[in-house]
Amino acid sequence: MACPEPLAAQAGAEILRAGGNAVDTAIATAFAQGVVSPMMTGLSGGASFLIHEAETAETWFLFAGGHAPRKARPDMWSGRVARRQGATWTLADHANRLGYQAQLVPGFARGMEDAYRRFGSGELAWADLLSPAIRYAEEGFAVYPALWDLWRPGGRISTVHGVADPEMYLAANEAAAEIYTPSGRPLEVGERLVQRDYGRALRMIAEGGADAFHEGEIAWRLADDFARNDGLLTYEDLRDFRPVLLPALEGSYRDLDVRSGHPPGLGVTAIELFQIMEGYDLESLGWNTPRYLDLMSRAMQLAFKDRLLFLSDPAFYPVPVAKLTSKHYAAEARALIDSGEDRRVVAEALPGPGNTTTCSVIDGAGNAVGLNTSINSGAGVVTPGLGFLHNNRMWSFNPEPGFRNSIAPGKAPLQGGGPSMLLRDGGIVMVIGSPGGSRGTTSAMQAVANVLHFGMSMQTAMEVPRIHAEDEVATIYAEPAIGEATIRGLEALGNQVVVGNYSGRLAGVRRDPDSSQLEGGSDPRGGGGLAVVD
Repeated sequence: MACPEPLAAQAGAEILRAGGNAVDTAIATAFAQGVVSPMMTGLSGGASFLIHEAETAETWFLFAGGHAPRKARPDMWSGRVARRQGATWTLADHANRLGYQAQLVPGFARGMEDAYRRFGSGELAWADLLSPAIRYAEEGFAVYPALWDLWRPGGRISTVHGVADPEMYLAANEAAAEIYTPSGRPLEVGERLVQRDYGRALRMIAEGGADAFHEGEIAWRLADDFARNDGLLTYEDLRDFRPVLLPALEGSYRDLDVRSGHPPGLGVTAIELFQIMEGYDLESLGWNTPRYLDLMSRAMQLAFKDRLLFLSDPAFYPVPVAKLTSKHYAAEARALIDSGEDRRVVAEALPGPGNTTTCSVIDGAGNAVGLNTSINSGAGVVTPGLGFLHNNRMWSFNPEPGFRNSIAPGKAPLQGGGPSMLLRDGGIVMVIGSPGGSRGTTSAMQAVANVLHFGMSMQTAMEVPRIHAEDEVATIYAEPAIGEATIRGLEALGNQVVVGNYSGRLAGVRRDPDSSQLEGGSDPRGGGGLAVVD
């Protein structure tokens, strides 16, 4: 199994060794990630599973990503937009990013429990899966460099979210400050982060299941805290939340089947991108040459233009999934690329931020899980006595009414890039995912191509430099290691190249269809958590 956080990978390995299957392992990893990466994920967030059952050869999408509370209204923030970045909007007063109005209804606990009941091995108790996370919370752990880089001034939050003071996402109220800035500043590398209240909340869930969070003491304490602070979340929101289970979306990439998630996530976009690219002879272009990267960027821009035009919560707006994932539509996109007409894509926004985390698991029986969980970056507030940061995922809604992605009670906003799976003859070949919102989707495409067309190992495929392109005209975001000569070549092909360091944090596992040998990779950009259990 692979994930961005080494401590969480150890938690997953612990469950695999105890006899758990891929689903058990992913659940334990996700709970641990909430503790060791508290600005990315946790109990207040949401979850998107891809689950492949080896015995039936079926792949399922389980969505517990959260939706707007009952009190949310389409015009509640109208006229207050200060900045748009990808599929996120910032208000002048940050009300949709900080404090008690920034939250979607959390689905994490119910999503984990639903996956456990439907797809778990049955060999391990629910409480066993939470045990590593409880230990990390109560005993603490040393802050590691990737975590420090997330919340330090000038680090990932500052760079990606465009804020000078990332501490506001970490400690906007006293209860949060006591945990994360006990000396008046964020904890630094090597200092110990202890989260005893979080540990107690996890123990309640270990003993009482997800109902402890959604209907029991935790729910009542959350509802009271939000009521006291003019928040949107209510007890009824928590009580009534239910995950959604659907067959995974299907597509292809050459001789492989592709599986991914449903809207409002980017599974449609991932499949569209794979199916556009499958029509090209990538090997002949040469790895990461200017023409190769230019071609890849054009496909990305078309796929993300369609995300902008068509994606929404399908319960509120129809999404033409069949059209976007059809071979005919991919062929039309290639025709646009080949004619040069694709460069007429209208510029809309910068690539969006993505504070999420992921894990990819394949077990010995061939079951597989790709799981993304997220709180975005955290709203800087903690309910006293509960110990976990609240999500700030309301900023993924358009604050202006009348649009596909405008606010509505019970509506899910656009989601980031979820995991994808590749299969051959019904058997799992690869599962890959990444935090990073839209950048996760483009990162995964490049890593898959690195493995399948250029013979790289999973680890190398994730380490090498990559690009990102979205819905800006002829604009490519490139990592510095792409190199000056390649950048000049891209510019000569009519591109504007923006150089920057952030491009997702991949984690993936590959299974050889003949030998069943497993190979994992975990992106060093995220810290690199990898566990192989014999």
